[in-house]
Amino acid sequence: MTRNSIKTAIAFCTLALFAPNVTAAAVAPKKGSRTFTIHYVYHPVGYSEVPGVGKITTLEASGQIENIKGESPPFKDAIKNKCQMISIEAAGKTWTEGACVAADGDGDLVFVTFDSRSPRGPDASLAKMDCGSYVDTGGTGKFKGFAATGAYSCVLAEASKGEPAGSFAMDISHVENWQMN
Repeated sequence: MTRNSIKTAIAFCTLALFAPNVTAAAVAPKKGSRTFTIHYVYHPVGYSEVPGVGKITTLEASGQIENIKGESPPFKDAIKNKCQMISIEAAGKTWTEGACVAADGDGDLVFVTFDSRSPRGPDASLAKMDCGSYVDTGGTGKFKGFAATGAYSCVLAEASKGEPAGSFAMDISHVENWQMN
């Protein structure tokens, strides 16, 4: 093998190793929309009440995203959410608000805030998305510069056996518009 053919082989191997990543990054979309569902399990961690006036329940929740349509990166099915929230009952109304940290398998994070009273989703006319809305305010790694707004619907689901007393589950379906800044 000649010196030039060795150099060519090394250059080709190097290109073959790195070109797929460069090509994928070059064609990755900068904005889009997606639908997905998260099965959450909720655990109450605190409770306060003024009888006849109002109640506050503090909850922790965890769940994993299931992409309904299998969208391309930066989204992967392995994204797991951990959330902290409060549920408030007052003046004949009940609502929740809180925040989540979503982490993918690479350790990259997204910060999400949500509110069951606020129709700030991508299309407020989506009648079936009647449970609330959320805003993804940014993240780390591949999610740096990520922003999204979405609306969600809630369906009560069975909590797994062995969950602590007072735990419950919900399947939360999302419709989201997102962009990478």
